[in-house]
Amino acid sequence: REKKNTRPAAAEGDDKKSSPDSKTESVTIQINGTALEQKGYIRDGIVFVPLRTVYEALGARVEWNEESGSVRVTAADGNSSEYRIGDMMPVINGVYVKAEAAPEISGEATMIPLRLAENALDIKIEFSEKTRTASISQK
Repeated sequence: REKKNTRPAAAEGDDKKSSPDSKTESVTIQINGTALEQKGYIRDGIVFVPLRTVYEALGARVEWNEESGSVRVTAADGNSSEYRIGDMMPVINGVYVKAEAAPEISGEATMIPLRLAENALDIKIEFSEKTRTASISQK
């Protein structure tokens, strides 16, 4: 895969800060079979998870940049990703990727769509509608 060094034109919804509203449903998150204390949520059919909690549980290093409102993640295997609040075009391993929703702040946590984590890390995701549980495991 060729790396792109330039940012693509802004997509609709870019750079808009958002936060969950009353139309969310709580989601339990399990990593390698262990439930996390912090919950995720479903909004508009998209599962959001707390970035730092999930990535650190999977062995990644997470760095918050207050000035730019962005989070940089380096996985144990060297893969990297960068997310900016309100930006639907995160950078995963040097390539801009169109997200289904932009990362957002909920309380004091950066929340990202679960599928972004799947793209950035070598993980397997299963979701149970019945129990509202997102199960994440390393491949």
